[in-house]
Order: sequence, then C-alpha cells, then structure tokens
Amino acid sequence: MAFGIASVTHALEGVHFPKTKNELIKEYGNKEIEFRMGQKECLKEILQKIPEEKFNSMADVTHAVHELYT
Repeated sequence: MAFGIASVTHALEGVHFPKTKNELIKEYGNKEIEFRMGQKECLKEILQKIPEEKFNSMADVTHAVHELYT
C-alpha cells in the first residue's frame, strides 16, 4: 500500500486532466487512501483542503498536496 503523496497519485491513476477540484472530488473522492500510515481516509478529505480549484496535470495535484502538508 502507498502512503503520503504516493497514495494520492495511486488513487488518481488514469485521470485525464485538466480537472477541477470539484470534478476530482465527485469522481474520485470516495476512494480510500492511507495518506498517513495506519490512518485510512477518503481522498476527498485531502482534496477539500487544497486551495487550488483547477489542475492541468497530476504534477499540479501532487504539488498542491505537498504545499498543504509541508
């Protein structure tokens, strides 16, 4: 199982960008991830905290998550 940002990219594998934050939440938000080892949560719990509203690539998503948690 993947942890941290890797868990987010794994949950979003195959997404065709660009996507809005709301589209990602609607389509993938219920996917269960383990962002913190031993603590499962839905992807939407991470995505809802990101201030960006549109993502042109997976790199945009991972950058936003990284900025949120560092």
